[in-house]
Amino acid sequence: MAPAKKAKGKRDIVQEEIIGIFRHCFDAEDEDIEILETDPSDLDEDPGEFYEIVEERFGVPRDPDDEDAGGFGGPVEVLVDHIAERWDGDLREVAEDYGYGAEAEPDVEVDEDASDDDVEDEDEEEDDDDEDAEDE
Repeated sequence: MAPAKKAKGKRDIVQEEIIGIFRHCFDAEDEDIEILETDPSDLDEDPGEFYEIVEERFGVPRDPDDEDAGGFGGPVEVLVDHIAERWDGDLREVAEDYGYGAEAEPDVEVDEDASDDDVEDEDEEEDDDDEDAEDE
């Protein structure tokens, strides 16, 4: 039997996925908050592949008239907001050329009505339980 899907807000899903793409593209081990504050254009590596994967994964095209990476520029947190506002809720598979192997369908259900502050993070609860067991 498949595990029950957890309801998450749209922005939470976008943020989680974009952080995963960032880690994949830049071999980053930074904390989530550090990644959210990072502007990929300021890194030594070309951010082009990162933006291409984000565009393909969410089906949100870059705006050719926007000089700031097609609307994708700035800190990752701004990109998360930009994508969350425009995303239709369906994750797409990414071309194998990128080596990004995320599943097309996440193990979550997008709750369009939930604000991200209202959605309980079950993973955090599980992590807390795991830490308690390790401490014993």
